[in-house]
Amino acid sequence: PGELVRVQGGRAETLGMVAPPMPPQHRTHQGALNAVESEVQEVLKDSIRAHLVSDVEVGTLLSGGIDSAVVTALAVEVHGGPVRAFTLAVDDPALDETELATHAARTLGVRHHVLRVGPDQARARLPALLGSLDEPLADPSILPTRLVAELAREHVKVVLSGDGGDELFLGYTRHRFMDALDRARTLGPLSTWAARAGAHLPARALDAAYGSLHGVLGLPDVVAPARKLAAAAESLREDRVLAYGRLFRAGTPAELTRLGLPHDPAIPVLRAAGEGYDGADAAGLGQAVDVRLWLPDDILAKVDRASMAVGLEARVPLIDVEVARVAASLPGYALRSGSTGKVVLRRLAEKRFGPGLARADKRGFGLPMRDWLAGPLRPWRTEALASLSDRGLFDGHGLRALQEAHDTGTDHAPILFALCALEMWLRARASVVA
Repeated sequence: PGELVRVQGGRAETLGMVAPPMPPQHRTHQGALNAVESEVQEVLKDSIRAHLVSDVEVGTLLSGGIDSAVVTALAVEVHGGPVRAFTLAVDDPALDETELATHAARTLGVRHHVLRVGPDQARARLPALLGSLDEPLADPSILPTRLVAELAREHVKVVLSGDGGDELFLGYTRHRFMDALDRARTLGPLSTWAARAGAHLPARALDAAYGSLHGVLGLPDVVAPARKLAAAAESLREDRVLAYGRLFRAGTPAELTRLGLPHDPAIPVLRAAGEGYDGADAAGLGQAVDVRLWLPDDILAKVDRASMAVGLEARVPLIDVEVARVAASLPGYALRSGSTGKVVLRRLAEKRFGPGLARADKRGFGLPMRDWLAGPLRPWRTEALASLSDRGLFDGHGLRALQEAHDTGTDHAPILFALCALEMWLRARASVVA
C-alpha cells in the first residue's frame, strides 16, 4: 500500500512510498480534552468534505457503531442536507446494531435503507463469495460487507465507510487486553504460574471466570473470551508483539498444533508489523500493528473487494493521512479511559446522538459464526473440511477433533471458518485451472 512502481523495458522501479503516520512509543499527557476534541472534529470534517466531492450522490454505510455514526453525522453537516445511509441487520441480538443505526438515522434525518441477513443467505452466498477473492480471506464479515454493498449499489455509486476508527483511535477490546497483559507482567513469576494454569483450564471455565471478574478488574466485556484469555496467558512468556497478534488472529498455538503445523507461520509477519515497538506502551504497539498489518491486509482489503465487485466505490475518510497524523499524536486520555476506548470519538457521538449510542459496547460488524458453524452452517462446514482433509495439507484427525470440540461447546469458530474459506478458494482455483 502506498507504493508507486514504474515498469519499463521489462524492469520495475519503485519510485517512492507514502508511509502512514506512525504513533509514538509512549504518549505524553498534555492539552485539554476539549481542545483535542475540537482538533479531531475539524480534521474529520476536512477529510469528509474532500471525500464527498463527486459527480454522483454519495451515501454512507451506517453500522450503528460510533465510527460510522460520526462519519454520517459529519457528512450531513458538511453536505448541508440529508444523505442515504445503508445498514445490515444480523439475526443475533449480541451482534445486531440496527436499533442504534435507526436511532442515528432518525436523529440525522437521513434516508435509511436496511437489509437483514441470516444463516440462509450465508449458506447460499459464502461458497462463491469466498472462492471469488484473489487470495483467501478468513474474515466472516466479508459476507455482510458484500451484502450491504449490494444494497447501497441499488441507490448510489459512492459511499463513505467508518472503517479505520477502531485502529487509529483504539476501539478494539484487544487494546485493553494489552493493557491488562502489561499489568500482569509486573507480577513476575506469579504471572508465569497463572499463564501455565490458565492454559490447562477448559474453555467454559475460562469464560465463566472472565464473566465473574472482568468488571472487578476493569477489563472489557467480550463475547467468548476463552480464546483470547488462553492466547494472552500463553503470550505472557513471549514477546508483546506476538501477544497482541494472538488477540486478533485465527489459530491459537494449540489449534495449530492439532492441525499438524510444527511452527506458527504468522510469527515473522507479526514481528515485522511490530518492528520498533517492542518497548512501546499498549496504545503505541496496538496502533502500529493495526496500521501496518490489520488495516491493509484485512479491513481495507475486505471493503475494497466487497464494494468494487458490485461497482460501488467505498471511500474511507477516517484513514485520510491528516486524520491518521492527528490520531497518532493524541494523548492517551483522548483515546482510552479505563476499559473504554475511542474517548474523543465517543464525545463527538454523544453530542449528536446522546449517551445510548456513544457509550454502547463495541459489537463488531460480523456474524454469529460460533453458533452458525455448529448449527445451520454445520453441513457446509463438515463437507468443506472433509474435502480439505483429503488434500493432505493438515492433520485429518486434528481437523475432526477441532470440529467435535466446537460442536460440544468449545469455540473454534475463527480457525474453522478460516479453513473453510481456504477450501472454497482452493476449489475455485481448481475450476479456473481446469
